[in-house]
Amino acid sequence: MSRGLLRRFAFTGGILFVVAAVLLLSSCNYELPPLLKGASSAGGWEGGCPRPPEYADLPLALSPELNARLTNQFPKGSPETGLVAELRRNGFTMSAPCAEDSTIHKATFTEPQHWYGVFFPTSASVYWRIDPGKNLVWTMGFVDHTGP
Repeated sequence: MSRGLLRRFAFTGGILFVVAAVLLLSSCNYELPPLLKGASSAGGWEGGCPRPPEYADLPLALSPELNARLTNQFPKGSPETGLVAELRRNGFTMSAPCAEDSTIHKATFTEPQHWYGVFFPTSASVYWRIDPGKNLVWTMGFVDHTGP
């Protein structure tokens, strides 16, 4: 094969790669839902269910931004139905209540797989306790950003 032909193949391959990359990047415009947008994560115990005694001294890994949103939108005494509806609107999936305490409920979110989330997805969980009237006693939100 001649050098001219090799250069032409290399040039064409480079152009095709750039076009494919631009198309891929322009088609990936996923944004986190409003409840999680800009929410940070923290180190510590992640969860609202009663913890084993050996982990009692760990601080809670609460997300300050997510917790502020939960507290502002769903204060103590609010009906649980409003929180559940908002979590579903934001892509959360309802989970079973805590095995140790059925008044504590949980919902989880996992960022859909897309070009930049394949390696660094965001996940989150929200826990809340309800009273006998199904009103909120408290809420807790945790965010986990995987990656650098």
